[in-house]
Amino acid sequence: GFELEEALYSTAPIGLHCVDDRGVILWANWTELNVLGFSKEEYVGQHVSSFVYSDKPMDQQINQHRHSQQDQHLHQHTDPQRHNHHQQQQESHESNHPINLITADDKTLYKEILKRIISGNPIKSLPVRFVTRSGNVVYLLLDCDGTANFTSSAGNSNENSNGNVQQTRYFRCFTRDDTPRRIQEMSSNVLFQETNRSLQKLDNFMNRAMCQM
Repeated sequence: GFELEEALYSTAPIGLHCVDDRGVILWANWTELNVLGFSKEEYVGQHVSSFVYSDKPMDQQINQHRHSQQDQHLHQHTDPQRHNHHQQQQESHESNHPINLITADDKTLYKEILKRIISGNPIKSLPVRFVTRSGNVVYLLLDCDGTANFTSSAGNSNENSNGNVQQTRYFRCFTRDDTPRRIQEMSSNVLFQETNRSLQKLDNFMNRAMCQM
């Protein structure tokens, strides 16, 4: 189980979620849940990419998803009874699993993050954007040391044909507020732009002075 995480990280000052090799959230602490506004039932068991920020409006993505599914049904099912049966199965599946509302770039990013983590490589202070339950964007920094942990009582663990309990590999991903870094970055950009403008003015002044000599 996640007794160690419960004991050490449940109310830690930084967020934490544990993901398996597929990117499914197996456990999350209250800090991360409170930041995002989700209950444990809404958050745990979903793919982490389901909570990534998207540049597209949610309504637009839902419509695109539904139109894509409808087109597939029209091309794949010519028999009305088979089509209706497949549609009922699809609607049941969609009601149990939220639509993946992220852009291609976000998908690529999290695919690369997951590949790096499960290969044992660390992630350090990677800027990520999550969406709260109310639809607001939060800027976070993601950290993971790439160390695999194992649990024998996760939801998708079971016994194999030999009667041995199969262990589930998971990774701890820590999240923290990215606001201080972003403020410093914006301040540095403003300072850089002001310095360039000052140097440009000085250069123009020197050119005029040289022309008048």
